[in-house]
Amino acid sequence: MKLQYRGISYEHNPATLEAGTIAVEGKFRGQKWTAHNLTSTHAAKPSAHLVYRGVVIK
Repeated sequence: MKLQYRGISYEHNPATLEAGTIAVEGKFRGQKWTAHNLTSTHAAKPSAHLVYRGVVIK
């Protein structure tokens, strides 16, 4: 995806995460409830060379 911010163009490629869901069911005070939890929650680190006010950000 091509984006532009303050006149500077850059290419943005968002990371894709593979995540499945686990359904948890139960009863509370006679009512059924369901909760969904993610099985994979890792986030990808940015691979860009970032510089802020002349300082390289790792």
